Amino acid sequence: MMRSLSGLLRYLEAELPRLQKMRILAGFDGFIDTIARPVKTTRTGGSEYFRTIEEFGAFIAGHGHKSLSLQYDVLTRKAGGNMPNFVKALDALSLYTIAVGMLGTSAIDPLFADLGRERYSYCTAGTATALEFEDGKVFLSPAGIPPELRQTRAFDRVEAAYPELCRTTTDAELLAFLNWSELSFAEDLWDDLYTHVLCSAGADKCRFVFFDLCDTGAKNPEEIDRILGLIARMGERRAAILSLNKNEALDLYHKCCVKDALHDVGDTPDLAFAAEQLRIKSGAEEVVIHQHSESLAAFKSGTQSGLARESCVLNRQPKISTGAGDHFNAAYCFATLALLGPAEKLRFANAYSGAYIASGISPCLQDLDGGKKEP
Repeated sequence: MMRSLSGLLRYLEAELPRLQKMRILAGFDGFIDTIARPVKTTRTGGSEYFRTIEEFGAFIAGHGHKSLSLQYDVLTRKAGGNMPNFVKALDALSLYTIAVGMLGTSAIDPLFADLGRERYSYCTAGTATALEFEDGKVFLSPAGIPPELRQTRAFDRVEAAYPELCRTTTDAELLAFLNWSELSFAEDLWDDLYTHVLCSAGADKCRFVFFDLCDTGAKNPEEIDRILGLIARMGERRAAILSLNKNEALDLYHKCCVKDALHDVGDTPDLAFAAEQLRIKSGAEEVVIHQHSESLAAFKSGTQSGLARESCVLNRQPKISTGAGDHFNAAYCFATLALLGPAEKLRFANAYSGAYIASGISPCLQDLDGGKKEP
């Protein structure tokens, strides 16, 4: 029988001393995010914002063949990117994380100064503007390769910044490879880590490798096939977990699985079906899909496959949505290291992400239980 959230929290608090001895290596992005709300109208008492992405999109579409001026209110400027948000959550959960990313050129940018137990930078931080809405966010960031990486392979720069890279990649209980889509060099970097390190390491399915590809909309089917093939190869050495949101899951399914499907499931396949097909295609132990209303996990247990579902509480007025998926992922990894089953991992990750969305702060375990421990 699946435990209640309070029961899970009591178990996780008891497990924390063991989990704190583990090492997590997370990489390899890093952005300085400007969080903003697009202004719909200005009023004496303050701005009125666009509530949803659909409303904002309709407003822009209505100005086709016209000039348009938009204003936005800046809410905050913060450390951002998949890796920093992921690590920030694990910091709050008291785990030992080594953060390797784009955190500054000659020195670590002050915004990343407290990130992880150890932090290493191989490149200047990227910049991004996140437009916040009640139903999600729209990220705007420059394309292209950072100047430091135009003549040097990312793997070489990362290893120079963090000389223990190869040893830690081999020994860490969990590797988190985050943000493939937005970093043009990510595939080469991940492939080099496999070729130079994991390929020669012994297979150890008690250790984990976690992937968050980020928005794959701009990637073509050939690129998708390549990265799923790389995940499959890494999954031969470590227990692989692929995490996606709904849009990413459907995009991957249509680009790489439709041609392999045994029957036509239409334009919008059942997410459970898509998750299982992606699990088979990627060779991952688990494919996790998180969304506003429900999260699910297609998983392999021995020779059998299974599916876990867990409903979410939809927050219609979130304090923040940027980083919600990263906090879900961090909590899922925390629960994975605690050896919870797929359904309980979803329950904990949903609750953790929901608490972050409601408060805008990365919570600790006690925050999820009202700050009080049950007797």
